[in-house]
Amino acid sequence: MRHGEKSEFESIWDKGNSILYELCRENPRHDDLEMTVAKSWLIGRSYSVALERRYKSVSNGRNSKISMVYEEFHDLWKRSDLQSRLDKEISKTTILTTENLDDMHETLSLHKDLTDSIKDFSGQGISFASKYLHFHAPSRFPIYDQISKVNLRNELEKANIDYTTRSNIDFNFNSCDDEYLVFCVNLLSLKKMLESKGNRSELLTFREIDTYLQRY
Repeated sequence: MRHGEKSEFESIWDKGNSILYELCRENPRHDDLEMTVAKSWLIGRSYSVALERRYKSVSNGRNSKISMVYEEFHDLWKRSDLQSRLDKEISKTTILTTENLDDMHETLSLHKDLTDSIKDFSGQGISFASKYLHFHAPSRFPIYDQISKVNLRNELEKANIDYTTRSNIDFNFNSCDDEYLVFCVNLLSLKKMLESKGNRSELLTFREIDTYLQRY
């Protein structure tokens, strides 16, 4: 690789992403409305999953101001146990793996509950939840979207690795989004494959895997 040239795990967006990571690292909670709005707005707009896209009314069927969608997002953290569960994920230093199923279950359960909660007032779903949670706990939540999903399957097929379906996953998870579960399991397979063939001294991060899948 020539001097100054970026690897397949780096992009011109890395500096911008680092600002979002710092924002969430320094403000991990949801006690302040304007900070919650700042985090959800900046992450949503940056990753094409803004909460107001296809938003639903939160005032008994009448059209509502877009700001109310963000206020509702802030309120759901106050009236639920989402924050305490996110705090636990942030405190974990190990990257998500399929080796410890109980540990993985807690992570995927939080993702599903956030996904289900925002569907009540926003057109967003598993993609927003994965991206928002990722910036708070980057070693715990892989970034999901349709582009990554398609490219992930293509990468595994090129490497002659079977794409795992839900029926092949022997996890008795009562509370997880099946699509996100399947994505995570296959992404972890790709991660292991890329690490085994590289000369890196460190394991790949979910950010680097996302960059790799978005490079097309």
